[in-house]
Amino acid sequence: MFGFIGKSDIDKVYELLEKITIAHKYDVRKMFDKEKIKACLFATNNINTSAEMIWLDYQNFIAENFEKTISYKEVIGEIIENAKNNNIDPEKILGEEAESAYESAKYYCDDIVNRIEKGEIIINNSTIHKFFSDRITLILLKWGLYRNKLLAEYYKDNHKT
Repeated sequence: MFGFIGKSDIDKVYELLEKITIAHKYDVRKMFDKEKIKACLFATNNINTSAEMIWLDYQNFIAENFEKTISYKEVIGEIIENAKNNNIDPEKILGEEAESAYESAKYYCDDIVNRIEKGEIIINNSTIHKFFSDRITLILLKWGLYRNKLLAEYYKDNHKT
């Protein structure tokens, strides 16, 4: 099905990660440590679940790193400038920006849950269950906080309620 014949389980995980990340054009062999993949394979005993764990953990990393490095004032400044240049209400762009980041994360997390329910991702022990549950919760929390902080910062600086 995936052309896995004769490949190691680690190579199979890398191949699945390449399929997951194809739109992003990442070099997954440089991004994801072989030892981490081995640990996931050991924990799950499942190639697909291991690839999904690695990618979910990476999405969590992105959310955490984004939250730590974002400058809300810069984002708001860009939104206001963009609105001014395009003669659009900045609140409209702000609302779209704030909502789209969260909705994208929610869509991704909902997809993971649906694939777990369909058995495409196999949760075979409490540790794996906790891993998926924790990462999904953290991703939604971080992008939800981004949405809320962005709106709060805008309204604080623009004296609107």
